[in-house]
Parts: sequence; structure tokens; C-alpha cells
Amino acid sequence: MRPSSPPRVSVEGEASGQQQQQQTEGQKVRSSAFASLSKEVNQARLGMLGELMDNRKRAEESEQFFLTRMQQEATSFQHLVQMFEESLQKVSADLDSRLSGFIQTEEVNSMLEESAKKFEERFSAVENKVDMKAHESSARIACLEASLADLRDEVSKLKEDRQQEMETINARIEARRERRNALTVSAAAKTELKRSESSMTSRVSALEEKLEKELREVQEEMKQGFSTVNGERLDAIDGSLSGLNSRMDAFDSKIDAVDNCIISIQGKHKQDREEYAAKHAELESSHEELEKKVSEKWTTIEQNISDLEQGIKDKADTESIVQRCESSMTDKISTLTKEIDSRFETVSKQMVDFQKACDDQTEESTTELEQLREQLGKVHEVAKSASVEGDELGAKLELKLQHHIDGDAGRVAFFTGDNLMRLVVFNSVLLKLWELLRLAEVVNLFPNVSKQVEVLPPRIDQIQRDLHTKLGVISRKLRHLSHCGLNHTWKIDDAVNKLGALGVSAGRFIDSPSFGLGAYKNM
Repeated sequence: MRPSSPPRVSVEGEASGQQQQQQTEGQKVRSSAFASLSKEVNQARLGMLGELMDNRKRAEESEQFFLTRMQQEATSFQHLVQMFEESLQKVSADLDSRLSGFIQTEEVNSMLEESAKKFEERFSAVENKVDMKAHESSARIACLEASLADLRDEVSKLKEDRQQEMETINARIEARRERRNALTVSAAAKTELKRSESSMTSRVSALEEKLEKELREVQEEMKQGFSTVNGERLDAIDGSLSGLNSRMDAFDSKIDAVDNCIISIQGKHKQDREEYAAKHAELESSHEELEKKVSEKWTTIEQNISDLEQGIKDKADTESIVQRCESSMTDKISTLTKEIDSRFETVSKQMVDFQKACDDQTEESTTELEQLREQLGKVHEVAKSASVEGDELGAKLELKLQHHIDGDAGRVAFFTGDNLMRLVVFNSVLLKLWELLRLAEVVNLFPNVSKQVEVLPPRIDQIQRDLHTKLGVISRKLRHLSHCGLNHTWKIDDAVNKLGALGVSAGRFIDSPSFGLGAYKNM
């Protein structure tokens, strides 16, 4: 009977409902994926922003510490220069006051000795103060170098942190802000360093000029006022002044060393800034590449989602049919494989038993035939020379031999006929299995069924090869028995009836090369 219209409408309604349900499920999956992705992006963004703010605060604190160190060094150096200027002014004032009152030689000698002692004491005090200030300045320079090393470590840490921070989406804005801040801070530091250097150089140059002028004035006054009096003491004063000049040169060398340290610090700071700028450019390029990769992956994700939705729509109509076909084919194939395995096991056991029985019977029959023939020959020889008793004994032996041969032939014929009938039935089952496999080729579009069907052909080929070999063994055994002169009464009616019940013609199996029966083919 044909199906009526209401069931068709119900089937279409069920299919449309399934399609709508699958579409809603796909939309839910996509919305959940988008929500989870957005949550992860927002969390990563907030974490990176917090780390950026912390790193920015650290950088500002380190730069502020460096600036305070530089300011402290500049103020200490200015204080040292002021103290040295004050000491020189005092020395020059003392010299002026002492030299202006020198009239007599004795007074000049005493005044010069006292002034020399005081000058030496003051100069030693100034030298000690200068050494202390130099020691303090070296200690401060060491502290400054340590702070610079810490600053380098912090800068390296900042570089590593910024490499991770650039993986986020909003890192470019923060990096630009940090770059601007760094540039402004570095410019301010450079200007302050330049100002401190210029002030120091100007003060030192002014101090040198002032000292040179005072020394020249003192020398001129000494030459004019005391050219003829106490030349030796004036020479001593010149020696002390030359020592003062040498100490001033040493102080200038220390000042130059401090300047060189400041210049080296500035060079290192500049090199660090250049390296930081290069790393920043590399981070920007890597961030751009990362944005490109993220955009490409996002487009691929969207394309995959659209393809998945389209595949769900396409498979919605055929899913029920595919499931039914797969279930039916899997059931049929499983039942067939079970039947074939069970029959193959029984047939293989029977064939093994048959081979053993045939081998045993052939050996026994051959040995008995040889023995009987030998006895028969002996009997014939004896009968030729003997009387009627020999003829009777020969007849009895012939009857016994014929009876024995008939018994062996009956047993062999009965055993071989039954087993051949079973082999024919098993071959018909294999033919039906091949027909099912040809029908299964139509359903190759369904992957699960095709995978199960692909496993069967090699197994069936192996079964056929084993069957052909065993049929060949049977045919050779039958030919051997036929050559030995045995008569068989083998019938195939039962096998033909069973093949007809299975719906297969028996002629193809009888004429097949596997049933090479020889003289028994057309009986």
C-alpha cells in the first residue's frame, strides 16, 4: 500500500524540527565559543595593563633615583669647589697682609716662617678635605655605578616584561606612552648633566685663572720688593708655590677622572637608550605580526564555523537514512560473518579429519593389497604344483580380497560423498556472500558500512583458497582410488536438493575447476 499524505507531512515536520534544533545548537555552540574567547581576551588585557602600570612605576622610580644621585653628586662637588676657593682666598689674603708689612729682614724671616707653617697646615687641611671629598666622590660614584647596574637589571627585566606585554591587543598605545615618557625623562637628564658639566668646567676654569693671576701678582711683588733681600727664602716660597701648583694639577687630574666617569656614565646611558629603542622597534614589529596571525586565525575560525553549520544543514536530511542503512547492513554482515565463521570451523575440522582418515586408509589399503597380492602369488605358485586344495584356497583368498576391497571402497565412498556435499553447500554460501558484497558496493557512500565491508573480501579470498586446495586434495585422492581399480557409488542428489533450496543452480559448482573430479564428473 502507498503511504498517505499525513505521515509524509509528519516526516517533513520532524525533519524541519531536527534542522531547526541543529541550527539552534550550532548557534549556541558558536555563541559560547565567542563568549569564552572574549572573556579570555579581556582577562589577558587587564592582566597586561596591570603589569604595564607596575613596570612603568618601577621605571619612573629608578629614573628618579638616578636623577637624585646625580644632583647629590653635583651639589657635593660644588661644595668642594667653594671650600677650595675659600681656602685659596684666605691664603692669598694672608700672603698679602704678611708681605705688605715686611720691612726688616728678621721680621720678614719670622713672618715667612710662620706663614709657611700656617700655609702648610692649611694646605694639609685642604688636602685632607680634598682627599675626603675625593673619597666621598669615589664612594658616590661606586654607589652611582651600583645604581646604574640595578637600573640595567631593571631595564632588562622591563625588556622581558614588555616582550610578553606586546602580545596583547592594546600594548601599542601603552608602549608609545612609555616611549614618550622615557624620551622626556632622558632629555631632562641629559640637559641636567650638560648644565652640571658646564657649571663645573666654568667654575674650575675661573678658579684656575684666579689662582694664576694671584700667583703672578705675588711673584711680581716679590720680584719688585724683595729682589735683593732674602733671595733664598723667596726661592723657598717659590718652591712651596710650585708644590701648590703640582697639587693643583693633581686635583685637576682628579676632576678630569670625575668628568671621564660622568662621560662614560652618559655614554652607557645613551647606549642603553639606543638598545631600548631597537628592542622597542622589534617588539612593535612582532606585535604587528601577532595581530596579523590573530586576524588570520579568527577568519579561519569563522570559516570553520560556517562550514560546520553548512555541513549540519546538509547532513540533516540524510542522517536518518544513513543510520538505518548502517544498522541494517551491520546486522546482516555480523550475522553472515558469524555463520561463515561457524561453518568454516566445522568444515575445516571435517576436512582435517577427512585427510587423516584418507591418509590412514590409503596406507592400510596399500599395505594390505601388497600383502594379499604376495600371498595370492604364492598361492598361485603353490596351486600350479598342488592339487584341488590349492585351487579352493586360492578362490577363498580371492573372495576375501574382493570383500576387503569392497569394504574399503564403501567406507571411502561414504566418507568422501558426505564431505563433498558439505563442501558444495559451503561454496554456495560463499557465492551468496559475494552477492551481498556486490550489493554493499552500492552503499559505499556510508563510511562505517564500507569499512566493515572492506574487511570481508580478504577473508573470503582466504577461505576460497583453502577450499580450492582441499578440493584438489580430495580430487587427487579420488583419482588415486580410481587408478587403484576401486568402484564408487557416490550420489549428488542430496547436494543438488540443498543447493536448490538455497536458490542456486548446481551446474556452476559441478563444472567449476575446484571440483576437478575427473572420471566422476559426469556420473
